[in-house]
Amino acid sequence: TVDKNNTTYHSAGNCLIETASKTVILGCQNSIIPTDGSVTSIGSYAFYDCTGITEVVFPEGTIYVDDDTFAGCTNLKKIVFTSNLQSEGKSWMAMHVAANLAQRGRKVVLVDADMRRSFLLQRYKVDIDGEVKGLAHYLTGQCTLEEAMYETNMKDACIIPAGRDVSNPV
Repeated sequence: TVDKNNTTYHSAGNCLIETASKTVILGCQNSIIPTDGSVTSIGSYAFYDCTGITEVVFPEGTIYVDDDTFAGCTNLKKIVFTSNLQSEGKSWMAMHVAANLAQRGRKVVLVDADMRRSFLLQRYKVDIDGEVKGLAHYLTGQCTLEEAMYETNMKDACIIPAGRDVSNPV
């Protein structure tokens, strides 16, 4: 806990936050990144060597995640970017983090769950021959998980696109 009179840092959700830059500079296994707008960036090594972390949810308004944020987090299995706003940068951020983790030797599957405005395949120029299967097809039993997953040009990184032309996928 940070002293309430400290003007440089504050704490919330088991995170140490640099107040002026709205940057998480230290987190832990039990951290919950605040959703009140007090955080927009996750700093370098903020979760360094937090081997107990298995998932992280980035709230609406997160615009930057440092390349080394999760260095040493060997048990991290799921990272989620959320927002109900369009054009906030979720796709870019997710692709950036996925690429960074893959470059560090982690196996990564980027799942595009934007059923309304998916454009990851077009934006990142993933070439697919034939009909594109994706998350919507998998959720409705029209394909297997393997059929919905596509390799990218990054070693150890695959993508599951949202899928198209599936009525009422959820």
